[in-house]
Amino acid sequence: MVINDTVDGSFPSHGPNPTIEANLDQLKKLIISKNADLGVCFDGDGDRMIVVDDRGRWVSPDIVTALLGIYYFKHFPDKKGSRDGVLYDARSSNSIADFIAELGGKTYICATGHTAMQEGLPANNGIYGGELPGHYYYNDFYNLDNGWIPFLQILAVLAKEEGPLSLLVDRINRYYFSGELNFDVHSDSSIVKIMRDKYKSGKQSFLDGVRVDYDNWWFLVRMANTEPVLRLVVEANSTELLNLKVDELKQFIYANGGKNHVE
Repeated sequence: MVINDTVDGSFPSHGPNPTIEANLDQLKKLIISKNADLGVCFDGDGDRMIVVDDRGRWVSPDIVTALLGIYYFKHFPDKKGSRDGVLYDARSSNSIADFIAELGGKTYICATGHTAMQEGLPANNGIYGGELPGHYYYNDFYNLDNGWIPFLQILAVLAKEEGPLSLLVDRINRYYFSGELNFDVHSDSSIVKIMRDKYKSGKQSFLDGVRVDYDNWWFLVRMANTEPVLRLVVEANSTELLNLKVDELKQFIYANGGKNHVE
């Protein structure tokens, strides 16, 4: 079943960005009412895809990145050839590395953006890669992104697996994730450096902004490439710890001049 298939630049049903969960309310309700196996939403040019499972839940694209490993490492290993790498951007959940390792694959982290993915796939013997905004890249598709390929692969996985998509999602998703939180800051803000100094007790990496890892939680903070916006993601081993650390980091950002930013 297809909905909103009449082109209308005023977007009468919902906004065009599929990563804003509110834009998927119509799809969620339809899945529940039709008892559907899943739903997908594409952006305007079809290079991003967001999944809603059979329970009407928005599925974070990093969890979908891990899910695609079932296609290559379990049911269709001939499709990966001699490659064994899965690439994901530094904002994504640790669930990817955990799950792909269990399937027998290797994972590699890259910076945010098309270039990092397109260069990282061949450099790391990559089969495919995924970004948090819902882009999926393929070695055998010229290292480019495409929204329809992962959609069809998920259908192939569901045809082979016993149980619904929601069961697979719950099996993969082992942590508690904030999603990307955005804050307006001054264009010359030094807040990333300030946060790096404050959290120097953690293991730090600088592939894309600053990522700081602790035993049971981590966060990544970076400036947007095209606007004075600070982007933050946080992941933890429990909802209580996630909420605690998100609030702690928010208060620190506010104290250093940041303001809530809504996209």
